[in-house]
Amino acid sequence: MAVDLSLLNYYKDLYSGHKIIYVRFLDMDFIFRTLTRKEYKYILQSSPNQYEKEDNICNASCLYPEEFDFGECGFAGINEFVAARIEKESGFQDIRDVLNEYKYAKQFNNLEIQCMDLIKAFIPEYTYEEMEEWTWQKLMEMTARAERIAELKGFDWHIQDQSEEYFKEMENISSDNEEFIKQLQNDGVDPMFYFEDEIKETFQSPIIDFPIILGQSWNDEVVLDVVRKQIKKKNDWTETRPNL
Repeated sequence: MAVDLSLLNYYKDLYSGHKIIYVRFLDMDFIFRTLTRKEYKYILQSSPNQYEKEDNICNASCLYPEEFDFGECGFAGINEFVAARIEKESGFQDIRDVLNEYKYAKQFNNLEIQCMDLIKAFIPEYTYEEMEEWTWQKLMEMTARAERIAELKGFDWHIQDQSEEYFKEMENISSDNEEFIKQLQNDGVDPMFYFEDEIKETFQSPIIDFPIILGQSWNDEVVLDVVRKQIKKKNDWTETRPNL
């Protein structure tokens, strides 16, 4: 099975809260996820040496191909490279990476998050996972109910009106806006996921020539250059195809 956006999205949804990392080595595609703190502590305790630690990190985080054994993979250097990447993206190499995630999470306070936090505070039986499955209509109904409960308990708390900020943000969201693309990269968001529908419409296919992935360690200009080449290839084909 080839790696495409639908497979990456599948793992991204399945492992919510993890970063999904794609690696292409020679002719093989690999998909990994970041490790939990518990998993990493266990690997450190159970690995007698650096080589086995790298093997265990790769095996624990590998999603695709399934049941691939990095202890017997035969590819020199891949275990060391992948393990270091997984450690970094999981926040186990530099505490500053973890603090950056914390700072970003504090700043990220849109309408959806405000509503879910309010509901959780005053109607705690609902989990965040359940609320993620709600429609906007139900989310607004439950938010209004949570506000009424808050008022009954003596709290004066209301959703902040961020409509002006929202419309300004929407004006800047475009795959042609290089500043917005760079901001996505700085925030650790993959532009190929963000503009997936637009990309599919452009190429009429869920698969691009080679995968463009994931996470904030990618160089911004690399991503932009690949997107430009893909668009140019599509345009060149459109201009030269025969009329049937």
